[in-house]
Amino acid sequence: MLRYFPFILLVSACVILTTMAFLWVREWEEERLLTAFHRTASDQVLALQHKIESTLDHLNSLGAFYAASREVTRENFRVFVTPVINKNKTIQALEWIPKVPAEKRAVYQLRVREKGHPNFEFRERKPGGGMKRAGKREVYYPVYFVEPLAGNEKAFGFDLGSESTRLAALEEAVNTGQMVISGRITLVQETGSQFGFLVFLPVYNKQRSLNTVRERKENLAGFVLGVFRMGDLVRASFPQTSEKPELEFFIFDLFAPKQRQLLFPGLSKEILADELKFDLQFNQTIKIGNREWLVVIGQSGGGFYHKILSQSWLVLFFGLLFSGTLGAYLKVNLNRQFQIESTVRQRTEELTNVLSDLFDANESLQESEQRIRSVHDTVSDGIITIDEQGLIESINPAVEMIFGYTQQELLGKNVSILMPDPDRSKHGQYLERYMNTGEARVIGIGREVTGLRKDSSTFPLDLSIGEIRLGETRLFTGVVRDITERKKVEQMKNEFIAVVSHELRTPLTSILGSLEILKTGVVGDLGEEAMMIVNISFQSSQRLVRLINDILDIEKLESKKSDLVLEPFDLPAMVKVVIESSLGFGEKEGVSFAFRNYIEGVRVNGDRDKLMQVLTNLLSNAAKFSPPGSEVEVSILRKEGNIRVAVKDRGIGIPEDFHARIFQKFSQVDSTDTRGKGGTGLGLAICKTIMEKHNGSIGFDSKTGRGSTFYFDLPEAG
Repeated sequence: MLRYFPFILLVSACVILTTMAFLWVREWEEERLLTAFHRTASDQVLALQHKIESTLDHLNSLGAFYAASREVTRENFRVFVTPVINKNKTIQALEWIPKVPAEKRAVYQLRVREKGHPNFEFRERKPGGGMKRAGKREVYYPVYFVEPLAGNEKAFGFDLGSESTRLAALEEAVNTGQMVISGRITLVQETGSQFGFLVFLPVYNKQRSLNTVRERKENLAGFVLGVFRMGDLVRASFPQTSEKPELEFFIFDLFAPKQRQLLFPGLSKEILADELKFDLQFNQTIKIGNREWLVVIGQSGGGFYHKILSQSWLVLFFGLLFSGTLGAYLKVNLNRQFQIESTVRQRTEELTNVLSDLFDANESLQESEQRIRSVHDTVSDGIITIDEQGLIESINPAVEMIFGYTQQELLGKNVSILMPDPDRSKHGQYLERYMNTGEARVIGIGREVTGLRKDSSTFPLDLSIGEIRLGETRLFTGVVRDITERKKVEQMKNEFIAVVSHELRTPLTSILGSLEILKTGVVGDLGEEAMMIVNISFQSSQRLVRLINDILDIEKLESKKSDLVLEPFDLPAMVKVVIESSLGFGEKEGVSFAFRNYIEGVRVNGDRDKLMQVLTNLLSNAAKFSPPGSEVEVSILRKEGNIRVAVKDRGIGIPEDFHARIFQKFSQVDSTDTRGKGGTGLGLAICKTIMEKHNGSIGFDSKTGRGSTFYFDLPEAG
C-alpha cells in the first residue's frame, strides 16, 4: 500500500487545488458581477440627477427671462419655452403663475377670455374629483400661461393656492426667495397612476428691496413653474425600465411624511423604503433642490446568480480531467518509476536541477543586489543610514553633493555633524528619548529642517526618517532633499501676490467709488437696464476687493509680517460682541444666532482682534450653509485642558472626501448644494494660520446632511 501512497497523495493534491481554484474563480466572478451591479446602479442614479438638474437649469433660464423683461406676453412666453420643451421631453409643462389679488380676479379672467378662451376662469378641485369654480380667497395663484396647452387643458386656470401641498411649496419659495420643489402630488392633468411634482421659482417686481420675508411677500409678481411626472423622468434616465426590466427602481422623498414618501412607482398601496428587500440592493441619497430623494435600485429572483459566467465550471472540469488523466498515467508507469535504474536516474536529475536552481538563484540575488545598489547610488535625494548611537554607517553619492563632505569624512561620524545648533546639541537627547520611550518627533513623520554644509553654510531641507530592525539591532534611514530653490520660488510667489494685490486694490477703490456715485443717482437717472449693470459691477468689485484683502491677510500671516498682540481678555464678552456684529448677516440669510453653554468670565491669552476675525468667519460660514429659519449655536467649554469655542450649524454638512482639504487655500466644496454661496476659499485657511500663531488648534466635526460643528481651542489664561 505504501507503494501507491505518492500516487494517492499527488492525485488528492490535484483535486484539492482544482477545488480551491474553482472556489476562487467563482468568488472572483461573483465579486466582479456585484461590482458591475453597483457601478450600473450608481450610473443610473447619476443620470437621474443630471437629468433633473438640467431641467432645473431651463427653469432658471425662464426666471432670468422674466427678470430681464419689462413685460412677458402669452406669445413671448410660448416662443421662449417651446424650444426648451421640444428639447427636453421630461418636462410635462412650463407655466406662469401670477399673484392675483381678489379684486383683480375678474380683470385677469377677462384678459384670457378675450384671447380666445371664452370659458376661462379660476378653478379648484371638488372634494370627490372633477373641477369647479374657485371659491373666494384674498389671493389667487392661477395657471395663467401653460405650454404646451395640448394635454394640459385641465390645469389651465387651476388655482395652486387651493391645495395644501402646492400652497406650502409656493409659500416656502416666497419666504426663502429660492427655487423650491414640492412634495409628491397627483397632477390635475394626470390620467394614469403615476405621481408628479412641481418646481416653483419666485419672480419679484424689479428695483425693490428683497432682504426680508415681508419685503419678498409684498413684491412678489408670481412664479415660473415647472411641471414634472416621475414616470417620464425615470424612463428618460433609466431606459432599462421598459419591457421586462432587469432592475427595479424606487424613489422616495425623505422630506415628506412617511406615508407620502413614495415618488416612483405610483403604486396603489403605499410602501416605505425600509420595507424593500432585494437579493441585491443599492441605496443612494441625492440632493434635488431643497429636498433629498432616496433612490433604491434592486434585483430579486436569482437574476444575479443566473449571470455567473462559466469560467469556474471550466476550471473545475479541466482540473478534474487533468487529475484523472494524471492519476491514470502515474498508475500505468508506477512500476517502472520504482525500478532501481529509474530511481537513480531520477535522483541524479533532481540533484542537477537543484544545483541549477541554486546557481540561478545566486545569479538573481546578485542581479537584484546590483539593481538596488544602482538605485541607491543614482537617486537625487540623499540617503543616510545611522545606528542606535547616531553614527553614520552609509551614505549615497547624493549626500556628498548636498553637504559637500566625502564618504570617508562622514562614515563613523555622528550624524549631528550635518546639523546646526541648537538641533546638533539636542539630537543625542532626542535619539536617547526615542530609544527609551518610543516618543517620535521626526521618525515615521517627516518634517522641514535646516541642514549644515561642510563650508558652514545652512540651507532648508525636507527630512523623512524610517526605522529598520535587523534582529535585535535597529538602524535608522534618513532621506534628505535640498529645497533651497523651492523656498526661493515660494518667496517669489508670495512677493508677487503681495505686489499684484496692492496694485489692484488702489484702482479697485476708485472703481468702487465711481460705481457708488452712479448708484446714488448723482449723475442722473441711468434707467433700469443700466442700473442693473452698475449693481452687478459694484457687487463683483466688492467680491474682488474681499479676495484681495484675504490674499493680503494670509500673505502677511505666512510671511510673519503680522505681529500678534497677545494679552489676557474675557472670552465670553468677545464672543457676544462678535455675535451682535453678525446679526445683520444672519438676518440676511434667514438664520439666528444663540449663545449657550458658556463659562462666565473665562479668560484666554491671545490677540483679541485676530480671534474675533476667526469667530466671525466661522459664524459667516455657518449662516451661509444653514437652511433659512434655522439656528446657529455658539458655546464655550473646557476640552482636554483647553478652552474650546464651538459653532454648530444645521446645514448640509461637509462631504467626507473633502474633509482633508477643508483648511487648504481656495478650497470650496464643488457641488450643486454650495454653488452660489460665494466666498474666496481663503477664510478657513486664514483661521488655521491665526490659530497656529496662537499655538492653538482648529478643527470640525461633520456628517453629510446632519450639519457641522467648527471649533478652535486655546489655553486658559493663568
